[in-house]
Amino acid sequence: MNIPLSASFSLFFGLTLPFSLASQPDDMPGLIPLPSSIQLQDGMVEFRDLGPLAAWARQSPDAPIRSKEDWKQLGDSPTRAELAPLPVASLGGDPEAYKITVSPELIRIEAHSRLGVLRAAATLKQLLDDNSMIPQGTIEDRPRFRYRGFMLDSARHMQSPDTIRKLLDQMADLKFNRFHWHLTDDEGWRIPISAYPRLTQIGGTPDPGNREQERNGSYSEEEIMDIVQYARARGIEIIPEIDVPGHAAAISAAYPQLLCPTNRDNPPISQRSNSLSHTEVLCIGNPGLLDFLETIYLETSKLFDTKTIHIGGDEVKTQFWKKCPLCSAALRQSGLNSMEELQLAFLRQLSERLAKHGIQTITWAEHPEKGLTPDIIAQGWRGHPNQTIAALNAGIKTICSDGGGKGYAYLDFPGYPKTAKPLWMPVLSLEQVYAYDIPINQVEESKRNLLQGGEAALWTENILSRDIEAQIYPRLHAVAEKLWTPRERQNAEQFMQRLGKLRKRWENSGIAFEQPPNPSAAMVLPATIDTNIPATRNFQPPYAFDGRETTSFISSRHIQEGDYFTLILNAPERLSRVRVLTGPYFCRDAGKENALADGALLQISTDGTTFTDAATFRDGIATVQWPQGQTVKSIRILTQKSQPHKLAIGDIFVEPFVAQESAPDGK
Repeated sequence: MNIPLSASFSLFFGLTLPFSLASQPDDMPGLIPLPSSIQLQDGMVEFRDLGPLAAWARQSPDAPIRSKEDWKQLGDSPTRAELAPLPVASLGGDPEAYKITVSPELIRIEAHSRLGVLRAAATLKQLLDDNSMIPQGTIEDRPRFRYRGFMLDSARHMQSPDTIRKLLDQMADLKFNRFHWHLTDDEGWRIPISAYPRLTQIGGTPDPGNREQERNGSYSEEEIMDIVQYARARGIEIIPEIDVPGHAAAISAAYPQLLCPTNRDNPPISQRSNSLSHTEVLCIGNPGLLDFLETIYLETSKLFDTKTIHIGGDEVKTQFWKKCPLCSAALRQSGLNSMEELQLAFLRQLSERLAKHGIQTITWAEHPEKGLTPDIIAQGWRGHPNQTIAALNAGIKTICSDGGGKGYAYLDFPGYPKTAKPLWMPVLSLEQVYAYDIPINQVEESKRNLLQGGEAALWTENILSRDIEAQIYPRLHAVAEKLWTPRERQNAEQFMQRLGKLRKRWENSGIAFEQPPNPSAAMVLPATIDTNIPATRNFQPPYAFDGRETTSFISSRHIQEGDYFTLILNAPERLSRVRVLTGPYFCRDAGKENALADGALLQISTDGTTFTDAATFRDGIATVQWPQGQTVKSIRILTQKSQPHKLAIGDIFVEPFVAQESAPDGK
């Protein structure tokens, strides 16, 4: 399935559709995104054909609806259900448009294609109550934007196919139609390329000994093809991303000859870290690089059965090119003025090669005004200054993913000031996400129709699979409504009312939502913490004892002699081991030092009052073990001298004692 990007955006720029709600807001059903037009009436009708209807539409979502069909035989609803084509010009002829009419005698769905039937089925699913009843009335609906995307980063942490399929189901329920799949980065290469097997053999397993899960591995061809078909059946097109020429630690670990010759002697950056330095870049002066990459992208296009590919292009440290004789020579030969312009020229050359194979490329909008061409789609991600606006004014088709600064799209930002994150990362609340809208008034009027739509993103440097749902919901619901519902129909208060009703159903089905902070409830064992060390805002003390690899405690000042950090268990526990990990290796958001100096003490108390020295810190780590077990009430970290840096505590591990049973006859 290749959903077209071109569309009429009259909905966004001022044309209003008929809209009314017969019911008061308190009676409004939990519909998200809100349809363009909805008129509900008193009375309910039984409907049991939703499952068969959706299954029928998934068989061929691109197929048009050419004649009236009766699919009552697919289910056992007492009310007759009918499917019919929309008039050709109705609702703009949009393939995702639909009309639902519910009366006591007939449930009628009209659409231009089976894709529209899928969107109608998503609305009916939200309308159905627990007794398979739906309200009478009429709904007419079509999307505000043709491009409504969600991006998942599977390079930093890799998710299972089952996790991705579940996410695709939820995206379909919210009427998203693009799944942007970020598959390569410094931390890992997740897609098999038969021409270059080392990409997954080495780039996909950057650190076999890494203590974190989900850091190593890659998807098989069979897994990818299955996910592509699964998404397509739900009206979702997958756009794979192979990010070049930056974010290249994984690819350069597999094929170091792709680096600049002046950079090959440098050891690859640690792929265990939160690699915000982006120091590995491919050598764009290498005469064989474009051939190498063209092979990769053509295999990717075939594997994903797609003619749209994201080629990355962001956060490139061009200073490495300035030191490279090959890149410097390429700059001189090009007649360009800077390495930034040479980077854009490289992306144009790559896009031109792929265009000869019918492949449409998308790039992150780095300096779009300096040289991207209209045949490339730009994706704006910096909200300040606004790349989306710059790209549109440069005459380039653009997707809005405004994230940093003022934006709505980066759902790895915490929704509450609770989770340990880098200090630069702001809180992005549900209210902020819903309130944001693309500042289209800053775009020349003749170029506003170049806006393709928008996309939310989840970067997973700090996110494991188990945390994805609670990280993105309910903020992804707000994004869905921003991209589907006409701007003039969006209402924050009504959205919150509808969300409350829909949220209950989602949570009852086992889907997690982000909750307000309650740090003490997240600790491994019931406990309190007593410390004289002030914490940095998003790195509070309980994160040192929450059992999570992605959180930590970080002080807001330098370590002083006599500083203490005491973990007080609510009830004494018999333990076999206590281990405390400090410093940057165990705290990805910490600085280069931030570890306790050798000689700092790890103390234990059995009664919570009297402490004894149990171990000393060495290289930021202290461990104490009791083969026969030890009752512990409190664990204290005590510094012995001042240090010119902050303290970062990644984890306080406690291992309960388990008595070994003797074998019969002493064996």
